[in-house]
Amino acid sequence: MQTQRVAVGSMKDKLSLKNCRKMEVLIPYNKSQKFDRNEQKRIIEEVSVYNKKAERNLRDYHQKTNELMSYLPKKLEIELPTETKEKQTFIHNFSNNLKNRIDCYSNSFYYRDIVKELKNNQNIDKLIKGKELNILEYRFGKKEIEELKSREFKYVEVKHTTELGTIKGHKEDILFNLPTRARQVIKTNDILLPRPIGSTEEIAIVPEEYNNQLCSTGFIIIQPENYDNIFLLWGILKSELVQRQFFYLQSGSLQPEITPRNFKEKVLIPIPHKDIQQEIINEIRKKMKEAKNLLNEYNYNKQKAKQFFLDMLLKDLKANHSHSPPNGTSILL
Repeated sequence: MQTQRVAVGSMKDKLSLKNCRKMEVLIPYNKSQKFDRNEQKRIIEEVSVYNKKAERNLRDYHQKTNELMSYLPKKLEIELPTETKEKQTFIHNFSNNLKNRIDCYSNSFYYRDIVKELKNNQNIDKLIKGKELNILEYRFGKKEIEELKSREFKYVEVKHTTELGTIKGHKEDILFNLPTRARQVIKTNDILLPRPIGSTEEIAIVPEEYNNQLCSTGFIIIQPENYDNIFLLWGILKSELVQRQFFYLQSGSLQPEITPRNFKEKVLIPIPHKDIQQEIINEIRKKMKEAKNLLNEYNYNKQKAKQFFLDMLLKDLKANHSHSPPNGTSILL
């Protein structure tokens, strides 16, 4: 609760060292007002039962999310180039293709190899650019903002999306009080692609409860053709085939991102042959479900560990509430 109170940030919540130093820590002590190491050990042993289960859940969860990203390249038999520190220096001939960008990402031979693999692969029905998708760019204008300024909206930011296609929260307020970036209207089943590099894997599918609500301009909004196409397109955008392109085509220094322009004009999106599309959709949905179940188990065990720890700690503190703690020890009841 203390960390939630002192966390700051708009795109991503974070803690400062200054605020961490102000936080108070509870330490168990016994009736003789001495630190009780045996009691500490007993609490740790009991709580570790749940924590160890949670660690296994989290390990399996990360394995499953990695499978989601690597599934499509394996299915399409595409071997992505392996990045190594030894190959970070390369020579590039700009004589024929110098087009306004001279940086180590877009001119990297790793990026060129990915493009080459995509263009030569026989299991891909077609390669399309982002502009060939149905990208929604409807935003409130000045007139609409004035008319709707007193209307309440749910507002989704980049930090509210997860790597399993869900939305884990939102802000809710009248339009007038929401940030100026709260201008994009979203619909049920829209795909929200975060633009900031480091968040592009956290692609969300909009559930019905957010229909006609708002999201940040930090998203690229894509409207799939049909319900099944949602999971196919989500899986393609989530795959390493596209995620690596986002990284190499990033723009910006303070906040690197995949810009709408680069997404539309440069990102290549591989569409598999129709005879394997349903198999891909089924496998993606299966892996999503397995990952969500592992995440739920992880959250359950972590919550049990926290609650068990708190119950035991408060029980000891309440039993000794009539005694003063050692100097310098903080007790929060």
